[in-house]
Amino acid sequence: MSKKTKISKEDILLVAIDEFAKSGYALTTTDTIVKAAGISVGSLYNHFKNKQILFEEAIIYSYELANKIKIEVMEEEYDSEFDRTKDFMKKFFTFFSENKSIAKLFYIEFENFVMIYPKTRIKGIKKENENIFLEELAISLGKRNKKIDSQLYAYMIVGGFEHIVKDWLFHPEYLDNTDVDQITEKITQIIMLFIDSDMMKSIREKIIKRKEKKI
Repeated sequence: MSKKTKISKEDILLVAIDEFAKSGYALTTTDTIVKAAGISVGSLYNHFKNKQILFEEAIIYSYELANKIKIEVMEEEYDSEFDRTKDFMKKFFTFFSENKSIAKLFYIEFENFVMIYPKTRIKGIKKENENIFLEELAISLGKRNKKIDSQLYAYMIVGGFEHIVKDWLFHPEYLDNTDVDQITEKITQIIMLFIDSDMMKSIREKIIKRKEKKI
C-alpha cells in the first residue's frame, strides 16, 4: 500500500488481518503492519494502543463481516431446511475462499492468541457469536420441522463447517480445486441423512435422559 496522508481504521484492520494471517500473531510486528499499510507509526497508534489491541479489533471486525452472512441466511425464506443449510454452507465457503486471511484468523490464529493472552477481552467472542447463531438457527428449525432435534442439528451444521474449514486451511487443495456447489450439496446430504439415522436417535435419547435427571 502506498503512503497516505490519511488512512482509515478499517484500512489498517484489513492490512493487519492479512499480516497476522500470514505470519501469525507472535511473528507479526507493528513495524511490519506499518510498512505494509504505508503509514507512519504515529498513524497506527492513533487508532490502536498496541499490537494486542490491534489483533483484538481485527477479530471483532472480522466477526462483524461474517455476521452479515449469518443475518442474511436467517432472515431469508427457504423452501426447506435442506435449502437453508446448503445456502449457509455455500455462502460461508465462498466468503472464506475469498477472504482466506479471515478464515485463518478465526480458526487458527485466534486460538493461538487466546493461549498467549487467556484473559483477553475477546476470549469469549467466538463462543458468544456461535451461541447466538445456534439459538436463532435452532428456533428457526424448530418452527419448520418438529421431527428433528433443532439444537443438535444446529450444532452439527456449525461444528461440521468449522471442521471442514480447518481441514481446508491446512490442505488448500481440499477446496481450491473443487466446486463449492458440489461440496455444499454433499455436506448437506450427509447432515440430513445423519438426522434420520439410528445414531441420531441414540443421541436424542441420551439428551432426553440427561434433561430428565436434571429435573
